[in-house]
Amino acid sequence: MEMRDGFIIGVFNYCDRWCEACALTSYCRVFAMDRGGSEMDVTMEAGVGAVPTVFDSLHRPMKWLEEVLEEMEALGGGVLTEEEIAASQPRMPPAHEEICERAKAYCRWTHDGVGRVEWGDRHDATDPVAVLLWFATFNASKIRRALTGLAEFDGDRTFPADHEGSAKAALLGIDRSHAAWQELVADDRVSAAAARPCLEELEWLRGQLEAAIPEARAFARPGFDEPEAVAALMAEE
Repeated sequence: MEMRDGFIIGVFNYCDRWCEACALTSYCRVFAMDRGGSEMDVTMEAGVGAVPTVFDSLHRPMKWLEEVLEEMEALGGGVLTEEEIAASQPRMPPAHEEICERAKAYCRWTHDGVGRVEWGDRHDATDPVAVLLWFATFNASKIRRALTGLAEFDGDRTFPADHEGSAKAALLGIDRSHAAWQELVADDRVSAAAARPCLEELEWLRGQLEAAIPEARAFARPGFDEPEAVAALMAEE
């Protein structure tokens, strides 16, 4: 585990973005900046997931984009049209597009169905309804990021494979969603018949994602998958 200025490098890359339920916020630079309004540190590692609209721009240029820019330079520059940009992007196999679409459909159903029921505190990470609503959106986003990254992956492992880390984050979110449905059934808050289609859909998504990116479960997320190093860090304090 690497540290810089008291923060775990890359701890925010593959977290679940649920800061209120995270034990590592004290070591997360993104959390500190978000709460403290600090200036963005452009030296941070690539692949940030916690603040996608800002920090995703810090990614290393993907191989396909590097090639497009090199071609533009060779031709003397010029501005690409939207059609040219779309044509230059890597294509996902139809089976992977189906995974993304079904993840989005599950997300919509969860928010349209479960989201209309006033059960508990939606910010309470111990409430299964809050868990379902949180991870429905998170999983759909991370699944698409993982499968898009897989389509772009050129085999270069100079940096950790982002698509594997994103897939692991999604798989963990699917696991938690699956457990949340089971908890609702066990507590008689949802009938087994009502939960069954959702459980089956989550199992399908999990199986498809694991088959597409079999290395995902073994990916070591900074901090979260280094319990001994984190325990030693906390003991020092």
